Amino acid sequence: MKITLSPTGEPYGHPFSDALSLEKQGEVLIINGQRLDFSVIPAGATLPDGAEKTGCPYVVGDIERNEEGQLQITLLLPHAANAPRDARFPVPIVNPVDGVVPLPETNWPILVPEQSDGEHHGN
Repeated sequence: MKITLSPTGEPYGHPFSDALSLEKQGEVLIINGQRLDFSVIPAGATLPDGAEKTGCPYVVGDIERNEEGQLQITLLLPHAANAPRDARFPVPIVNPVDGVVPLPETNWPILVPEQSDGEHHGN
């Protein structure tokens, strides 16, 4: 399996309120809690427009399985403007082991301080 991360920073207005979380279980990827089983894609096949077909907004472009059987998928990686270089220029993840897939630190989501209602609570 080869997972390519496509960084998308806050100036681009991406719709994600949560950081990307990723887990692998064999041919299944769990992306922010959404379970996607790719075992049905045979060698040499392409699933066009992965986001539409899977219903997962983190999936970008086509999902392919090459002739050797390696699944290739691209996922959006939301990050803050001050994210480390590893998040802004991530390297592909090749043959991850089952379990939680380590991802670069993204400083996402950006935490906004709670707004005060202007009331003061005294003693």
